[in-house]
Amino acid sequence: QDRLGFMRDASKIWAKSPVWGLGGGAWNALYHIYQEYMYWTTEVHSHYFQMLVEAGIAGLVAFGAIWYSVTRRLLYALPEAADQDRALMLGIFVGVAGLALHSAYDFDLSFPANAYLVWGFLGALGAVAYGLLRAGHERRPARICGAPQAREVLEKVLPVVVAVVLCVASARLYQGGELGAQAARYLSQNNFAAAERTYLKALQYDP
Repeated sequence: QDRLGFMRDASKIWAKSPVWGLGGGAWNALYHIYQEYMYWTTEVHSHYFQMLVEAGIAGLVAFGAIWYSVTRRLLYALPEAADQDRALMLGIFVGVAGLALHSAYDFDLSFPANAYLVWGFLGALGAVAYGLLRAGHERRPARICGAPQAREVLEKVLPVVVAVVLCVASARLYQGGELGAQAARYLSQNNFAAAERTYLKALQYDP
């Protein structure tokens, strides 16, 4: 019941910016205003509701697109794999999918250790499946095989660009959080002028 209450409150916050969300840390900053009853939690206890609050529908669609891409590629590649490799690939996929499903009512993916496991294994599965599909097997769908040179270049460049964008965005969110914490310390010391300056600076990194 508590977790359902968190999700209801998260829905109220999400309604303020449904497409793009309100940014990293939005839940922890705002839930006190919307809570139906008094509780304390830094996480929604649902990765998907927290994602809606912080990244909106756009973030949820991006998250789903990654899973769809890897799952689709895996299904095409499994018939091409040897029996022992097929068992290993399915076993790994069931493990990471289980964590993703459990995240619907907990915050598994807020723990870096769990997130590293999920995204690392998912990336490895996608790479292995892609390798099998590119090996020239006849059962590979025509739209996946024989990629033109431009697409091959895009497949090499795009992940690097996305990684750089994510690193820059993450660094900005981190900097905003650090400045916000510093402003809170100024506030606790009754140094209101410094707190205001630092909070305004933090807003430039994380609105």
